[in-house]
Amino acid sequence: MSDREDLQLSAIQLEYLDWLVTPRPERVPESEAKWAAQAGVDITTPRRWKRQQQFKDEWQKRAMARQGTPERAQDLLDALYDQGRGSKEKCEVCGQRGGDVRAAELWAKWTGQLKADVAPPQAPSLRDLTDDELARILQQAAEDELALRRKRVAAG
Repeated sequence: MSDREDLQLSAIQLEYLDWLVTPRPERVPESEAKWAAQAGVDITTPRRWKRQQQFKDEWQKRAMARQGTPERAQDLLDALYDQGRGSKEKCEVCGQRGGDVRAAELWAKWTGQLKADVAPPQAPSLRDLTDDELARILQQAAEDELALRRKRVAAG
């Protein structure tokens, strides 16, 4: 889709798109039926627009642009933080603050406060070792075992 393709949509369709990508709690008017009445179009008109490919493409483009804004990401992180922290007041029944561990974990990962678990390095396969490396490992294992046995005898 070219940058100018949205010009093929009418001004009222572009206005409706702006309304559609606005978060529901912030929409004025609050319903599609009220929007249609205010815009002076039949309620079926915006529904018909939503089925047109060009309209759907522009709607998708605008919605994705809105979803990726830093402001929205910050709002989400703030909500995760609040949910993870829980209430400032203790519950009268159980005495807990009610923080959500999963929300706290997600917040900590997103903000870099919690590092992902790092798996310990795996030992190399014996087949990949040289003869000298294998001999050193066997010698060290034998010496360790011998020292352990001597320690048990001395303690016992």
